[in-house]
Formats: sequence, structure tokens, C-alpha cells
Amino acid sequence: MRLLINLIAGIILAASAISSSCALEAFPSADPRSVVQTVIDLTDRHALPGWSEPDFAVKLAPYLTRDLLAAVQSGGRIAARKQINLYDGEFFTGSQGLQHARLFGATLIKLDGDNATVDASIGASADPNVQPTAGDRTRFQLKRTGGVWKIDDFRNLEPYASAQPSVKALFKDPVRYGN
Repeated sequence: MRLLINLIAGIILAASAISSSCALEAFPSADPRSVVQTVIDLTDRHALPGWSEPDFAVKLAPYLTRDLLAAVQSGGRIAARKQINLYDGEFFTGSQGLQHARLFGATLIKLDGDNATVDASIGASADPNVQPTAGDRTRFQLKRTGGVWKIDDFRNLEPYASAQPSVKALFKDPVRYGN
């Protein structure tokens, strides 16, 4: 009887893990889409700090290039000093009050040596009881450094965001783009 209960519990646990995982198959680490999937999964679990938090660079170093991290740190310091409202949403989704994030699709648009472009469909929900539906399209520019793919820049591809700069451009020139 105890064996049967343990077996049933194991099946339920495995089924819940499968159903709660991202709708996409996990990408192998050699695939540039894997880093996009990882940061969105971590975003959903609230495991990443906000861009203005002190441990941002340390915690995101495995996923972002040095150049993007430097731009965020420098732009953040300038924005704080000049009291500029630079970026007031969750880092990867731009959502305010984010409770859930989900990667619905990731397409490798271009692969050229150590550079890649990935277009992703990312959904976000501000309600803790509501799972996201397919949302904004985001274009990620990635670079392979030390054999590992890292995000070097990204931008929202939706029409309402067409006049907005990429995240890297925003942080490199906070005076121009901030409010």
C-alpha cells in the first residue's frame, strides 16, 4: 500500500512539473534561445533583481554581456544622480507589477558565428492568479562569449514601442531617453 501511495505521489509530482514548465521544450545550452528561456523562467520565479538593485550585475552576469551590464550600471547611476525616470518596469518584460512571465515562442532569426538574433513572444501578467497569454514580441541580440550565449541587447517589437530605443541604447543615453 505504501509503495502504491509513493508511486501515485511521484506520478502527480512529475505531472505537475511537466504542466508548470514552459510550453517550449528546453533548448540545449548551445542554442542561443536557451538564455532567453532561462531569464524569462527566472523572471517568472522572481529570482532576478531589478536593474536598480545593488546585486543586479552579479546575479545577471551569467546571462548578460559585460557591455550591457556596464551600460545598465552607468545609465542607472546617471539617472539616479539626475533624478531621471529611466526604466520603471521589470527588466526583461517592461511590465509593472509583474506576477508571472512566460516564453511562448523563440525563433532564431540570424546566427552568424558568435552573434545571434532571437525573436521571442513573451507574455506577462500582473495578477497572481492569472497565467499570461501570448504577449509582446521582443528581439534579443546575443553574443557568445567564452563559449556561452549572453544577451547583449533587446527591444520590444510591438507597434506601440516602435519609437522606443533598445534597452542598451536607453541605458547608454539616459538623459536623452529618460523622463
